[in-house]
Amino acid sequence: MRNRAAWAIWWGLAWITPAMADETLVIYCSEHTPPKHYAEAGVAKGYAVEAARMVALEAGYVPKVVALPWLRAIRESASGSGIITSFSRTTERDRAFLYTDLLLEDAVVLVQAESRPFPVRSLADLSGRRIGTTRGARYSPELNAALPKMVINEDGSPPLRLQMLVAGRLEGALFAGGAPAVAYSAREAGVAMSALRIVSPPLAVNPNFLGVPKAMPQAAAVKARLDAALARLRKNGRLARLLEQAGLTAPSARASASVTVPATLP
Repeated sequence: MRNRAAWAIWWGLAWITPAMADETLVIYCSEHTPPKHYAEAGVAKGYAVEAARMVALEAGYVPKVVALPWLRAIRESASGSGIITSFSRTTERDRAFLYTDLLLEDAVVLVQAESRPFPVRSLADLSGRRIGTTRGARYSPELNAALPKMVINEDGSPPLRLQMLVAGRLEGALFAGGAPAVAYSAREAGVAMSALRIVSPPLAVNPNFLGVPKAMPQAAAVKARLDAALARLRKNGRLARLLEQAGLTAPSARASASVTVPATLP
């Protein structure tokens, strides 16, 4: 009888695969980029957080999301202690990170004060302009290349960015996440949307990935596992439904690392 009990226990344990084991995966995110990823009362929230959680769970991990100021989140992830969500690809980041298949795409928009608009026909029209953006944020290759030609003010608070804009301390403000991100921050800032103008079309359509630090043990295997989970979630439509609830169009296929910004903007 004792042998039978031992056999039963062994047989039950034999069916536990690595994907079923209690493997915690730390996921870093920004605490200041609502509604995409942010912290509220110390709890990580946002559609980029929920998408990352969904992928991690599908891959068999137990996700633990940690919201930090964005630059610190990048540094902590790069050390190998966890992956990072909603991550744009740059040459600089390529040295420290691997990237999963495409997680989501969102619009990067320029916001102006309605009382002080100026024409934007191309990225060159932003040269010399005082533009606010999130500290450490990076976008499409074309927009990244244009940033040094602007007078950039980096901050950790999108609502403050809008307050500075309407007060005349900025000429424009960049927001990843499109109009929903602007509307969320406007409510937080107490700024009426009627006081703002969102330039159309977006300056970029920003591809976002899960970043897997090369310093993480078995980084390539972690990336492969997350990619397999992403493929399953695309096939069964669960990721698409989550993103559509956030007002985004879900990507349908593997993406290249860059998206081309039009040479001119109407």
